[in-house]
Amino acid sequence: DSDQIGPESAINRLRRNGISVVEDNRSALMHDKFIVVDGAVVWTGSMNYTSNGAYCNNNNAVRFAVPELAANYTAEMDEMYLARRFGPSSPENTPHPQVTVDGVLIENYFGSEISIDEIVGARLREANSEILFLAFSFTNDFLGDTIFDKGLDGITVRGVFETSGSETEYSDYSRLADLAAASTNVAVRQDENGRLMHHKVMIIDRRIVIFGSYNFTISADDSNDENLVIVHDPVFASFFVEEFETVWAESSPTR
Repeated sequence: DSDQIGPESAINRLRRNGISVVEDNRSALMHDKFIVVDGAVVWTGSMNYTSNGAYCNNNNAVRFAVPELAANYTAEMDEMYLARRFGPSSPENTPHPQVTVDGVLIENYFGSEISIDEIVGARLREANSEILFLAFSFTNDFLGDTIFDKGLDGITVRGVFETSGSETEYSDYSRLADLAAASTNVAVRQDENGRLMHHKVMIIDRRIVIFGSYNFTISADDSNDENLVIVHDPVFASFFVEEFETVWAESSPTR
């Protein structure tokens, strides 16, 4: 992302040592955070490759030794690095949007060449008992409406918002907090990390996990380069539930 390259950035250190780096040269964000190793292994999640991202902020990073996913991320890399195509102008050419590994379904999507919020919304509507979420930024009213409606239907909803920006007119925090105040099955909190609660995670019925670089915002859906992974597996989900409960316990109750 061109907006993040300063004179002493790691990017310029790479360039000084002969490693080619491409910039997006546009106002929207190249917001992906992923690494592909030898066309076989992928690291992805919410973690920016910064000291704060690694040591101070709440983040997630997941390693997949799945060649089909590596092919997906390599195709995304080639769009940007070779073809110089970013955001909504990128082609919809993910080779394996769904893959099954040892009986576990994994979905993998890239934006903003497609509307990721429609996919996330469809998974949220499948919730039968519980939705847990961790949101660095949550301003996409379509997703907010979906969670709000599930709360009205009696589904248990718990969520933690990054405090910074959560009380702006654009955030979905206030209306979910109002719903929480009027119900027993909905509760939301603001984080208390002095740095950032940077997760972008939704957990459905403790068996489906949605995560990646994708913030729950309109710009993430319409403009940025983003990636999203959906894993259908209760064992995998349990690790994210554990992290959710840790962040929840460290957060402030609804105002």
